[in-house]
Amino acid sequence: MLSSAAAVAQPDPDEPYGKVIQEIRLRELQWTKEHVILRELASKVGEVYTRENAEKDSDRLDRLDLFASFDIRAIPSGDEVILEIEFDETSPYIVFPALSSTDENGLAIGPGFRTLNLGGLGVTAGGTAKFGGQTSVGAEINDPWVRGLGNHVGLRIATGWIKRRNEVQDFEEETFALAVQPSSYLGENGRIGAKLLFESLKSDEPGQTLSPDGRDNIPTLGAYIGYDTRDVWTDTTKGWQNELEVSKTFGEADYWTFIVDVRRYQAVKPRHTVFVSSLTTLRSGQLGVEIPNYQVFTFGGINTIRGWEFDSRRGKNQFLNTVEYRYDLIPMRPINLFGKFSFRAGVEIAGFGDLGVLWDEGNQFALNNFIGGYGVGLRLLLPGVSSLRLDFGWGQSGAKVLVRFGIFQKADMQRRRVR
Repeated sequence: MLSSAAAVAQPDPDEPYGKVIQEIRLRELQWTKEHVILRELASKVGEVYTRENAEKDSDRLDRLDLFASFDIRAIPSGDEVILEIEFDETSPYIVFPALSSTDENGLAIGPGFRTLNLGGLGVTAGGTAKFGGQTSVGAEINDPWVRGLGNHVGLRIATGWIKRRNEVQDFEEETFALAVQPSSYLGENGRIGAKLLFESLKSDEPGQTLSPDGRDNIPTLGAYIGYDTRDVWTDTTKGWQNELEVSKTFGEADYWTFIVDVRRYQAVKPRHTVFVSSLTTLRSGQLGVEIPNYQVFTFGGINTIRGWEFDSRRGKNQFLNTVEYRYDLIPMRPINLFGKFSFRAGVEIAGFGDLGVLWDEGNQFALNNFIGGYGVGLRLLLPGVSSLRLDFGWGQSGAKVLVRFGIFQKADMQRRRVR
């Protein structure tokens, strides 16, 4: 039997591998369409049941992120085998308090709605409205496998509006953004995709935008290729998650961006994982000329170098590295509320170290310009937001312990330039 709350396959050696699959039975499905599950399975009716495919089945079902738990059973049937999969589905529709927390603008909160399984098709969609340190409205839909377009050909569309105080450049900023991102698998572990992004930023202060009228309209076209061997996508314990991206920004701006994003998860022993990430972002052009000043990178805070105050360093290029030792204080497990709402959650503690450098000119990429921080943190692992983080950091000379709160994984937020 294969069982999953974290979808790690542990096949029983007595299971009837080598026999032809007579039937695949899906039990206790309330919302998810059967074809969404069957297309993910490596095991197919009429084909031989193998240990390798059994492990792939478990990993792929976990990556759907639709189930609090599931069990895969291989039932002998004469010279053949029947696969029976029983599911406890995660509640597909969630109304929640939407949060954002940045070192630049503080906490914002408001209503949020999200579905992890729109129409039972494995499509995620949702929207939020947040007020406080900044005012924002956003919506997103992501179909990881558009039916009829081939193996995991997906499409993500996201849009948002935000009004906030830009503390780095000292002006009131109003921004509209629209992102369209088609993508596809390349085999089992390869990823390829494109990025079409449009941003329109308005400033209340002259001289902050590249355009003299105070509004920059900036489209970006890009492409990426990735390599993903993570064992599971929630509470990952082993594997690579790497990506190379190149893009060209037009309009009032005019520059190229090249990104190398490397992430490694390494299991040390049960419940113990080492995570290492390295992010390099290189841009052509000059700040204030081809690159808007408000797109400068900054270091310090929850999503860059923890233990340093926000905006301690600035530059147009960045090299940012993190090491974390993670321990599952409460491993991810199914939780059921009121007999109706199922989801997975867990609690994690971590020790971390960050090291990086920002630079404009090549000679500024020097050891004496690197800064570092270290500390400990607590993470609440939840569906939809992946992680709520509370970190205690040290590092900046003369500073006491800096306590910061963050949402989503640090590696994801630093890539999005959330400060």
